[in-house]
Amino acid sequence: MPDTPHFTLQSYGLHPLKHAHNNALKFERFPVDSSCVLRPGKSLDGQESDGMSIVWHGLNRGRVALAAQAAGTISLLLNQAAVFSGKRHTWGQPIQKRELVLGRLGRMASARLVCEALSGWSSSVIDGGGSGELEAILTKVVAGRCLRQVAVDALGIHGGRAFLVGHPLGDSFHDHFAAGIYEGESDLLGLALFKGIAKHHPLALNKNFLEWMRWRCSRSLNYFSAKEDSVLLDGELRDLAIQARRGLITMSLQADRLLRRHGRTLAEQQLILANLSNQIQGFISCLAVIHFADRRADSASVHAAVCWCRPVIMKFLGKPLGSRDYKRLAELGRFSLGSHSD
Repeated sequence: MPDTPHFTLQSYGLHPLKHAHNNALKFERFPVDSSCVLRPGKSLDGQESDGMSIVWHGLNRGRVALAAQAAGTISLLLNQAAVFSGKRHTWGQPIQKRELVLGRLGRMASARLVCEALSGWSSSVIDGGGSGELEAILTKVVAGRCLRQVAVDALGIHGGRAFLVGHPLGDSFHDHFAAGIYEGESDLLGLALFKGIAKHHPLALNKNFLEWMRWRCSRSLNYFSAKEDSVLLDGELRDLAIQARRGLITMSLQADRLLRRHGRTLAEQQLILANLSNQIQGFISCLAVIHFADRRADSASVHAAVCWCRPVIMKFLGKPLGSRDYKRLAELGRFSLGSHSD
């Protein structure tokens, strides 16, 4: 479309997504018929407008798509790192023999699994007729952080070569960090997630204490029920699911105390809310990846799920990871070498 006095395309430089066509759309006294204007609330004639519904429809699906895309990108980064780790030698051995490198590959494999699990979980909520707003937010935030950490781990394996122009990791590095910004900045979305969950609190609904007890153990997000945990085939995954669900109950107790103590002023204490939201995200991501791995029923998925969940739960308990955890992470990285080779 050629430029007009009312509409022009303006090109600009952009660090991420360099392969895409990015242009600013500049409107200057651009005529728009009133019937084409979308409004968030009611229209001028008093009818309900679908403006915000259209906005959330696009955002929710875009956030789920981001997680699915992150899973594919992580798979590509994992493959490149695994191949290069076999070619780069130090002290007469390929670096893929080093436990540090194997641990990085293992973290990348577990991050890929959680992105797959969360994108499938949140999309199923939307496909089932739900809005999927909170599920999509959580999925996007966790997937964005996964992709960023994977990029850092991949950089540690490729080393200074990644800074050469033309290197696939270096040339796309901004892309992997941008995932935490577009479709909503991750930390701000984390606050929005907590706000969405808090809407179910009895203080917001004018409910009594019994209703709060139900809320405390409820499915504020449509995560898997405790009954579904009991049919998990793998015993270790079943134990981790129980611990994750206990963590969620503890988080709901903390949220209740904060809401009752501070009321509406709690919204101003963003650092406290961000920390609480991060823990909630961790536990729900554990439940999603546990059930996803259980359905797959292959040893690699189970190992990846355990490697994701153990750090989340042990951090919550205030305990360090043990030697068995690190050995399992290295084993997962070693398995990744077998499935990502020339």
